[in-house]
Amino acid sequence: MNCELFKDKTLMITGETGSFGSTVLKHFLDSDLKEIRIFSRDEKKQDDMRHQLQAEHPDLAGKV
Repeated sequence: MNCELFKDKTLMITGETGSFGSTVLKHFLDSDLKEIRIFSRDEKKQDDMRHQLQAEHPDLAGKV
């Protein structure tokens, strides 16, 4: 998604390890956002998500 509204901005997603947060991340991952910050109470799930993201989207994982 390329939208001038999000260009070079930072998006914060809370509860990313849940179904809604995961969907939001997938939606914005390929956008013009400069950075996506993730906050989750479950550190293990967040770490698992990070490893999965690095494996599936190594070119985009750096922005998260």
